[in-house]
Amino acid sequence: MMVAPDAELDDGQFDVIAMGDFGFGDLLKSGRRLYKGTHLTMDKVTARRARVVEAEPIDRGSVIELDVDGENPGRLPAEQQLMLRAIHSNRVEQLAAALLAALPPADPFAPSTIVVGSQLVARWLVREIALARGIAAGLELVTFDAFVEATWAGDAAGRAARLGALDRAQVTAALASVLADDDVVRALPPVAAYLAAAPAPGDRAGPRRVQLAEQLAELVWSYALSRPDWMPALVIGQVPGELAGDGTARWQAALIGAAL
Repeated sequence: MMVAPDAELDDGQFDVIAMGDFGFGDLLKSGRRLYKGTHLTMDKVTARRARVVEAEPIDRGSVIELDVDGENPGRLPAEQQLMLRAIHSNRVEQLAAALLAALPPADPFAPSTIVVGSQLVARWLVREIALARGIAAGLELVTFDAFVEATWAGDAAGRAARLGALDRAQVTAALASVLADDDVVRALPPVAAYLAAAPAPGDRAGPRRVQLAEQLAELVWSYALSRPDWMPALVIGQVPGELAGDGTARWQAALIGAAL
């Protein structure tokens, strides 16, 4: 839901936009908390200071106009309060339909960003949007990894700090190169024993080295998303305080620190 919480009334009207399946009374109840100085009466769905212009049940995306103090109608520019709207379904068609209903009209100058799970999902979604709208334009479909990179390293602060984003493939490659260093491996007996147990001839540890690097890269990515408070310790090879008693965490932290 988007409202004008603290703006000064300059044209007698402000807009409340419902972004979910709110009843009108529920919307007014939320509006009372969010809009300073508006006194609403819930029982009769009226307002002492704001007169309801539209009192029909609210569909998502509809605009409810409140004519404040009987002034002439108009729109009030104001800051926005955003509410996250989550839709859950095990039917991908239902999720696509909900997305189509929420997407704004195509705008080549302000593309809508859609975060997808994979490039395969992105291609399918572009096809569905094109079939429904006749064209799939004004869209920017990115994977979650790319979205995180653009968000955290692509802004002005990130560029000023010369941050460089690493994706999971790059983290895997860095860890694999560390696992190929005999000096590092010898200092970590559990890792050395795991690599030495490879049954294949030749570069016996090669497949295991890559597999272990992939698993550690997934672990690093998971920690970065779910426990960012652990990352300052891990990138310098130290065990986070909460994992101090975990023997596995010690060699994992040593490898992560050597790679990053």
